[in-house]
Amino acid sequence: SDWLEIWNSTDKAISLEGVGLSDKGDRIRFLFPDVSLEADGRVVVFCDNTNKANVNQALHAKFKLSSAIETVYLYDQNAYLIDSCKYPIMASDESWALTENGYIYSFSRVADKWHQIFAEKDNQIDSMSRTSGENILICRSGNLYSASMYTKVTIDQAIGEVEIQNGDMCLLSAPVPSVDGNGRGAWEVFGENSTVQIVSGSPKTTGDKSLQLSSSLPDEEQAHFISQVISKDEISPMKEKVFYHIRLYLKQNNMKKEQVMVWISGLPELIGTTFTDVSGNWREYSYTFAWPSEKGKVKEEDIRLNIGFYGSGEMLVDGVCLERETYSEQQIRPKLVDLLDDNSPEFLRLSNLGLGRLGTSISSNLPMIGNELLYAAQEGEMVSSGVVSLETTMRLVKQVDANPWLVIDSAFGSDEMEILLGYLCGGITDTYGKIRVDNGTALAWQKQFDRFVVEITDENGLFETDLQRRAYVDHMIEIIKGSEFYSDMKDLC
Repeated sequence: SDWLEIWNSTDKAISLEGVGLSDKGDRIRFLFPDVSLEADGRVVVFCDNTNKANVNQALHAKFKLSSAIETVYLYDQNAYLIDSCKYPIMASDESWALTENGYIYSFSRVADKWHQIFAEKDNQIDSMSRTSGENILICRSGNLYSASMYTKVTIDQAIGEVEIQNGDMCLLSAPVPSVDGNGRGAWEVFGENSTVQIVSGSPKTTGDKSLQLSSSLPDEEQAHFISQVISKDEISPMKEKVFYHIRLYLKQNNMKKEQVMVWISGLPELIGTTFTDVSGNWREYSYTFAWPSEKGKVKEEDIRLNIGFYGSGEMLVDGVCLERETYSEQQIRPKLVDLLDDNSPEFLRLSNLGLGRLGTSISSNLPMIGNELLYAAQEGEMVSSGVVSLETTMRLVKQVDANPWLVIDSAFGSDEMEILLGYLCGGITDTYGKIRVDNGTALAWQKQFDRFVVEITDENGLFETDLQRRAYVDHMIEIIKGSEFYSDMKDLC
């Protein structure tokens, strides 16, 4: 049964007659009878949706405690709020206590005792502990909160305002090896005579190594595949009847059928596809699907993403991504091309690229078809970013005989500027110039236009003063001047 306890932490007796309890902030749902609580005394109230408030009998309140996050309120005899306690999601048979000094006590049914949780006060958090449900319980200013992760990040050197601003996004990663002999890797391997290893060589946009799955077994009916858990305990992180897509880079060596299967297991219906034209060169593949309703699910197994092939040969895979489909336009509409061609603009302002926009990365701009995404407009609605491929956009500018006007927002970093310049100016020996060549343009883009306009803006609203904005512009200019490609660009900008 749900229950709560009131503790008199003073050295005097307190009358509880007329004191109220509730799980609602706008009304009282239980009144104590004529009960006196001695110094250091305690009284338990069972919250089982019955109303029993009799002296010398167990007390029962006309409400229940939710297992989800909820707040319990304590009112005095005049209906003024004395105290409240917000508690986290709690598992079955789990109990927590918050004392007047801000300490949290957790009850261990296994050890049959209460355990006081100590934690150094930091960042206005008084104490914290891990719950049995693997959440983190946090006490702050007399309230209880739960979280799945709590991290304090310290930086061991001074950082200027140009490098980091109030409100900047911080990306934390916990790298997991792709494969691990101890079974702790991201991918598990299945199939007789299947071997997996990390090898050198990958698409230029994903790094310098990839995963290789191989088998010398000639049996064409034998499947070999890698598998990764998406969700355990039949809890799906996806929304039903919402579209998602899988993107990945593939190539193969000596696979007779030149086919790679991609599927999701552990669902009530089959989701997957077979790519039938996998060659010896890296190529990006994608598959879009609707996440099914799981009401009919009867299998007690993990939900997994699987990639594999039949027979002998080698499958190489990299850049695997499972994400929500954003329905963006990936190609420039012919009507727009005709409109621009008819008006013969001298410059095209390329705000569609989203360079330096919060939540984006220039890695999205490098593929032939960019990693289009959604972003929140000022009104709050989600808006498609449209075409973000740098290559597709530059070809449009060239096609309508205009010059490029690049728009760079305030979250654009120095490393991203180097990547941008490398793509526009680098040769085949440059890492990012090679990506441009792979996309089909051998001649550097800076040699194909008469002028480049570079606009540096703060649509993100990261800077509070004009002095900060000027410092950021000066910083970007210095990066451009310090680039190995500056001599190629200085007469064009």
